[in-house]
Amino acid sequence: MEIWKQRVLTAIAGALLCSASASAQSATSITGTVRDASGGVLPGVTVEAASPALIERVRTTATSESGQYRIIDLRPGTYTVTFTLPGFNTVQREGIVLTTDFTAQVNIDMKVGAIEETLTVTGASPVVDVHNAQVQQQITRETLDLLPTGRSAWSLAKVLPGITSSGTDVGGSGGFQALTVNVHGSKGDNVYQIDGMTVQSGIGNGTAPQYYNDGQFEEYTYTTSAIPAEVAYGGVRIQMTSRDGGNQFKGYGLAQYAKWQTDNYNSDLASAGLRTPDATIRIWDTQASLGGPIKRDKLWFFATNRYNGGDFLIGNSFYRDPAQCTELERPHNCQGVDDNWIESAVGRLTYQATPKNKIA
Repeated sequence: MEIWKQRVLTAIAGALLCSASASAQSATSITGTVRDASGGVLPGVTVEAASPALIERVRTTATSESGQYRIIDLRPGTYTVTFTLPGFNTVQREGIVLTTDFTAQVNIDMKVGAIEETLTVTGASPVVDVHNAQVQQQITRETLDLLPTGRSAWSLAKVLPGITSSGTDVGGSGGFQALTVNVHGSKGDNVYQIDGMTVQSGIGNGTAPQYYNDGQFEEYTYTTSAIPAEVAYGGVRIQMTSRDGGNQFKGYGLAQYAKWQTDNYNSDLASAGLRTPDATIRIWDTQASLGGPIKRDKLWFFATNRYNGGDFLIGNSFYRDPAQCTELERPHNCQGVDDNWIESAVGRLTYQATPKNKIA
């Protein structure tokens, strides 16, 4: 019983540390300057950033004496920013898309007018982060669901420019042996982080990762240059941003199955002594997720389960002489099988304890 209690306390402490770490290291923000029609800066303007990604719905700040504002520690998502000041028209800027560790520059000009009047400013969402020297690339959930990858942090990295991998993973065929990703000549120096907290083993240089549940993440961010000093390694930093529930119940499902593989076996290989080549028996991947409110604007839940695996024939490997195979074994001629499967269930609670403090 004492061991059980110790494990529960450790899990709670880990959750609290993860929440604090994520809050401290999140650099996702909206910043800018507010001016009047003559170009003069406007202090004291109330700035509100609203998004379904925020459990508290709205994050508020005010411009400084220099007319500047900064709303920090935001979740990735789509935002509407509203600017209000007595004696001036209310201004709204919609459709601002934020990704992990991205700072969006949103400058606004306000005109004298009735506060009841709202001016909606349209424009493309900022795509260049002028406040951050880091070189990073994001893969969002929408893009992830369209790409035919093995849905692991290392197989996704291979679709990004400038990043290479220590092995191949075609459609998940190599996803059951963790690979390393490299950039600028690095040799496997990878840092894996979930919501800003480093999560990896202490083996070797610390880069040996776990097998992460793809269903729990909203997006992946790969940093390849100007990595912050608090990260102990160079190479590639892989940040995984968790999915939260929301004020609406939403579910997600995925089922993938592959069985066929081209055969490049020929007489030259046979004469060299290769009796049978590698082959794929089957690859599968199933996911189911559900999220929603326990209490609106206060407590959200998200849960996901993933079961994936792959069975592969090993070239020139036999557990019995092919001539002695039974009827059931004959389809594969008693060839050795590398069978793999991974099952992962993840649950997440997000609680807005106070207007300025959140626990996940």
